[in-house]
Amino acid sequence: MSRAAAIGVAVFTLLADQLSKVLVRAHVGEFDIITLIPGCLNIIRSANRGIAFGILSDSNSPWTVIALAGIGGVVMLVVLWILWRMR
Repeated sequence: MSRAAAIGVAVFTLLADQLSKVLVRAHVGEFDIITLIPGCLNIIRSANRGIAFGILSDSNSPWTVIALAGIGGVVMLVVLWILWRMR
């Protein structure tokens, strides 16, 4: 896969993720269930203020948000650097 294609896939994935979140927030009530494939796939709106499995969700420190955003930014830069070096 070329560098441009990899970056394109990453950008498309990010945009699709953000668009799906906007649509769910606008059209699905909290804890409502929308069945897409019966017995297999549902959309349920909920919120997780922490990271995976609710870790740090009880933290009231403003540093939690700053730390999570900083870690996410560093990870994004590392991924972009790896993609840039691909040949």
